[in-house]
Amino acid sequence: MSASTLASHLNISTVAVRQHLRRLHTDRLTDYRESWSGVGRPARIWALTSRGNGEFPDNHLDLSEALLRGVRKVFGTSGMRTLITAYRRETTERYRSFIEPGSSTEDRLAVLADQRTAEGYMAEWHREEGGGHVLIESHCSIAAAARTCSELCTAELRMFQNILGRKVKVERIDHLMAGSDRCCYRITPVTDRKTQDSKASGQP
Repeated sequence: MSASTLASHLNISTVAVRQHLRRLHTDRLTDYRESWSGVGRPARIWALTSRGNGEFPDNHLDLSEALLRGVRKVFGTSGMRTLITAYRRETTERYRSFIEPGSSTEDRLAVLADQRTAEGYMAEWHREEGGGHVLIESHCSIAAAARTCSELCTAELRMFQNILGRKVKVERIDHLMAGSDRCCYRITPVTDRKTQDSKASGQP
């Protein structure tokens, strides 16, 4: 979040929040990226670092990692694939239950971002010039599990594609597990090749 957004949540001044953030940044507990939105100086968007996240209780991580390693060891790659597929399908259906039939891509993106934010992913989306969109997740709620089981990241990409539909293509352009400070997905309209071919040949 920006300092001003944090200030509104904490009911203290933006100046006070910036002072706290600078101290946390010095201790490597927070970091920021600059976000441009029109004319003027870029806003600093702050987030916890992995060290900062470590300051909070998170007792389920060891269990999650152990269970995933156990599944792979006992049931092999096919067993892990079956588990991840079940997770993806269940999560996809849950997200879809919040989406009205016939919803536009933007409506679907809005629901997806809301649900992901509720789960701790700090998700947001915006339009790009040329008709595309970008979905950004500034935090990963399953980072420890994803480091143990990279198939989870692949499953999430497929899940986003299934939820947003065949009229768009979803591709990951930033990946937390690859060293980025966030996960970012570009959503672009899919060109109807049949229509293009018919126009090119002069057919209706």
